[in-house]
Order: sequence, then structure tokens, then C-alpha cells
Amino acid sequence: MSSSSLGTMAVFHFSLNVVSYLIKGWFIQLFSLFATILIVYSSNMMRTADNIRIPRIIWRSFYPLHLMVLAIILSFTGNPS
Repeated sequence: MSSSSLGTMAVFHFSLNVVSYLIKGWFIQLFSLFATILIVYSSNMMRTADNIRIPRIIWRSFYPLHLMVLAIILSFTGNPS
């Protein structure tokens, strides 16, 4: 599908959500717009993300470092488990 037709579908979905809010008062239905926007624009985001190069040292050190941060947080909160 072309991006213009996807944008049109997103606008149509938004208008349906506004109508459902006005008629039924379903405010929670408006949160489905986040998924629609993600679906519409995900192909562009994925193409952009393919060009990002993460240095090897960051890639390999993320897992141990985030575990260390979690252990420090756990030690400060005093959780005995």
C-alpha cells in the first residue's frame, strides 16, 4: 500500500474513534490510535533503524551492565528476596 492510502486509513480510524467517543462515550477506544499510528509508520521506522550501527562494546556490555544496575537498585531498596 502507498503511504498516502495508509495515512488516509489512519485519519479514517481517528474519525471513527471520535464518533464512538461522541456517541457512546468510549474514551478508552482512543488508545487504539497508538497501534494504528505504529502500524502505519512502522515501515519507515524500520528502514531508518536498519541504518543505525551500534558499536560492538556497547552491544556486548548492555546485558551485564543492566543486570548490575538492577542489583544496585535491589540493594538500595532493601528487598530481602
